[in-house]
Amino acid sequence: MAQGYTKHHIAPDFRELLSIGRYKGSLYLVKFFTIAIILLGCDADDYSEQSSDFSDIQSDAQYAIPSIRAIEIIEITRSTMAAQFLIEDTGGTSIISYGICWSTSSEPQIDENFKLSTTLSEILTIEELEPNTTYYIRGFASNDTGLAYSNELEFKTEM
Repeated sequence: MAQGYTKHHIAPDFRELLSIGRYKGSLYLVKFFTIAIILLGCDADDYSEQSSDFSDIQSDAQYAIPSIRAIEIIEITRSTMAAQFLIEDTGGTSIISYGICWSTSSEPQIDENFKLSTTLSEILTIEELEPNTTYYIRGFASNDTGLAYSNELEFKTEM
C-alpha cells in the first residue's frame, strides 16, 4: 500500500505529507491568507462599480474596416510600377496587413496577384510585369474587422 494510506483511510495522512515535502502546506497557508486579506479589504459595492464600468467600455468599442485610397501612379517601366496609397482610417484598431494587388482585368483581388508591404509605406512597387500590358491595381488594408480595397487605378507598362 502507498505510503500515507491505511486500510481505513481514503486520503493520505496530512502530517506525513507535510513532513516528506510532497504537500507544501505553508505555501498554501500563505496563499490562503493573502487571498483572504485581499477579499476582506474590498468593498462589494466598489467591485460591482468597477465591473460595470468595464462593461460600458467594452460595449462602446466600435471597430470598422480600414479606409484606403489610391492617390497616383508614380512610375511605370517595362516591368515595374510604383504607386502611392494612403490609409485614411485604420478603423479604430491596428492594421494587420497592407499591400497592393493587380490584374489584367478590372477590380483585382488579393486572391490573384498581390504583394504585402512590410511597413505602412505610402509607396508600393510591383515588379516582374509584362511589357506593353494594361494592368489594374488596388491597394488593400486589413484589420481585425475585415479587408478593404482602395479605388482602382489603370496603367500600361512600356514597350
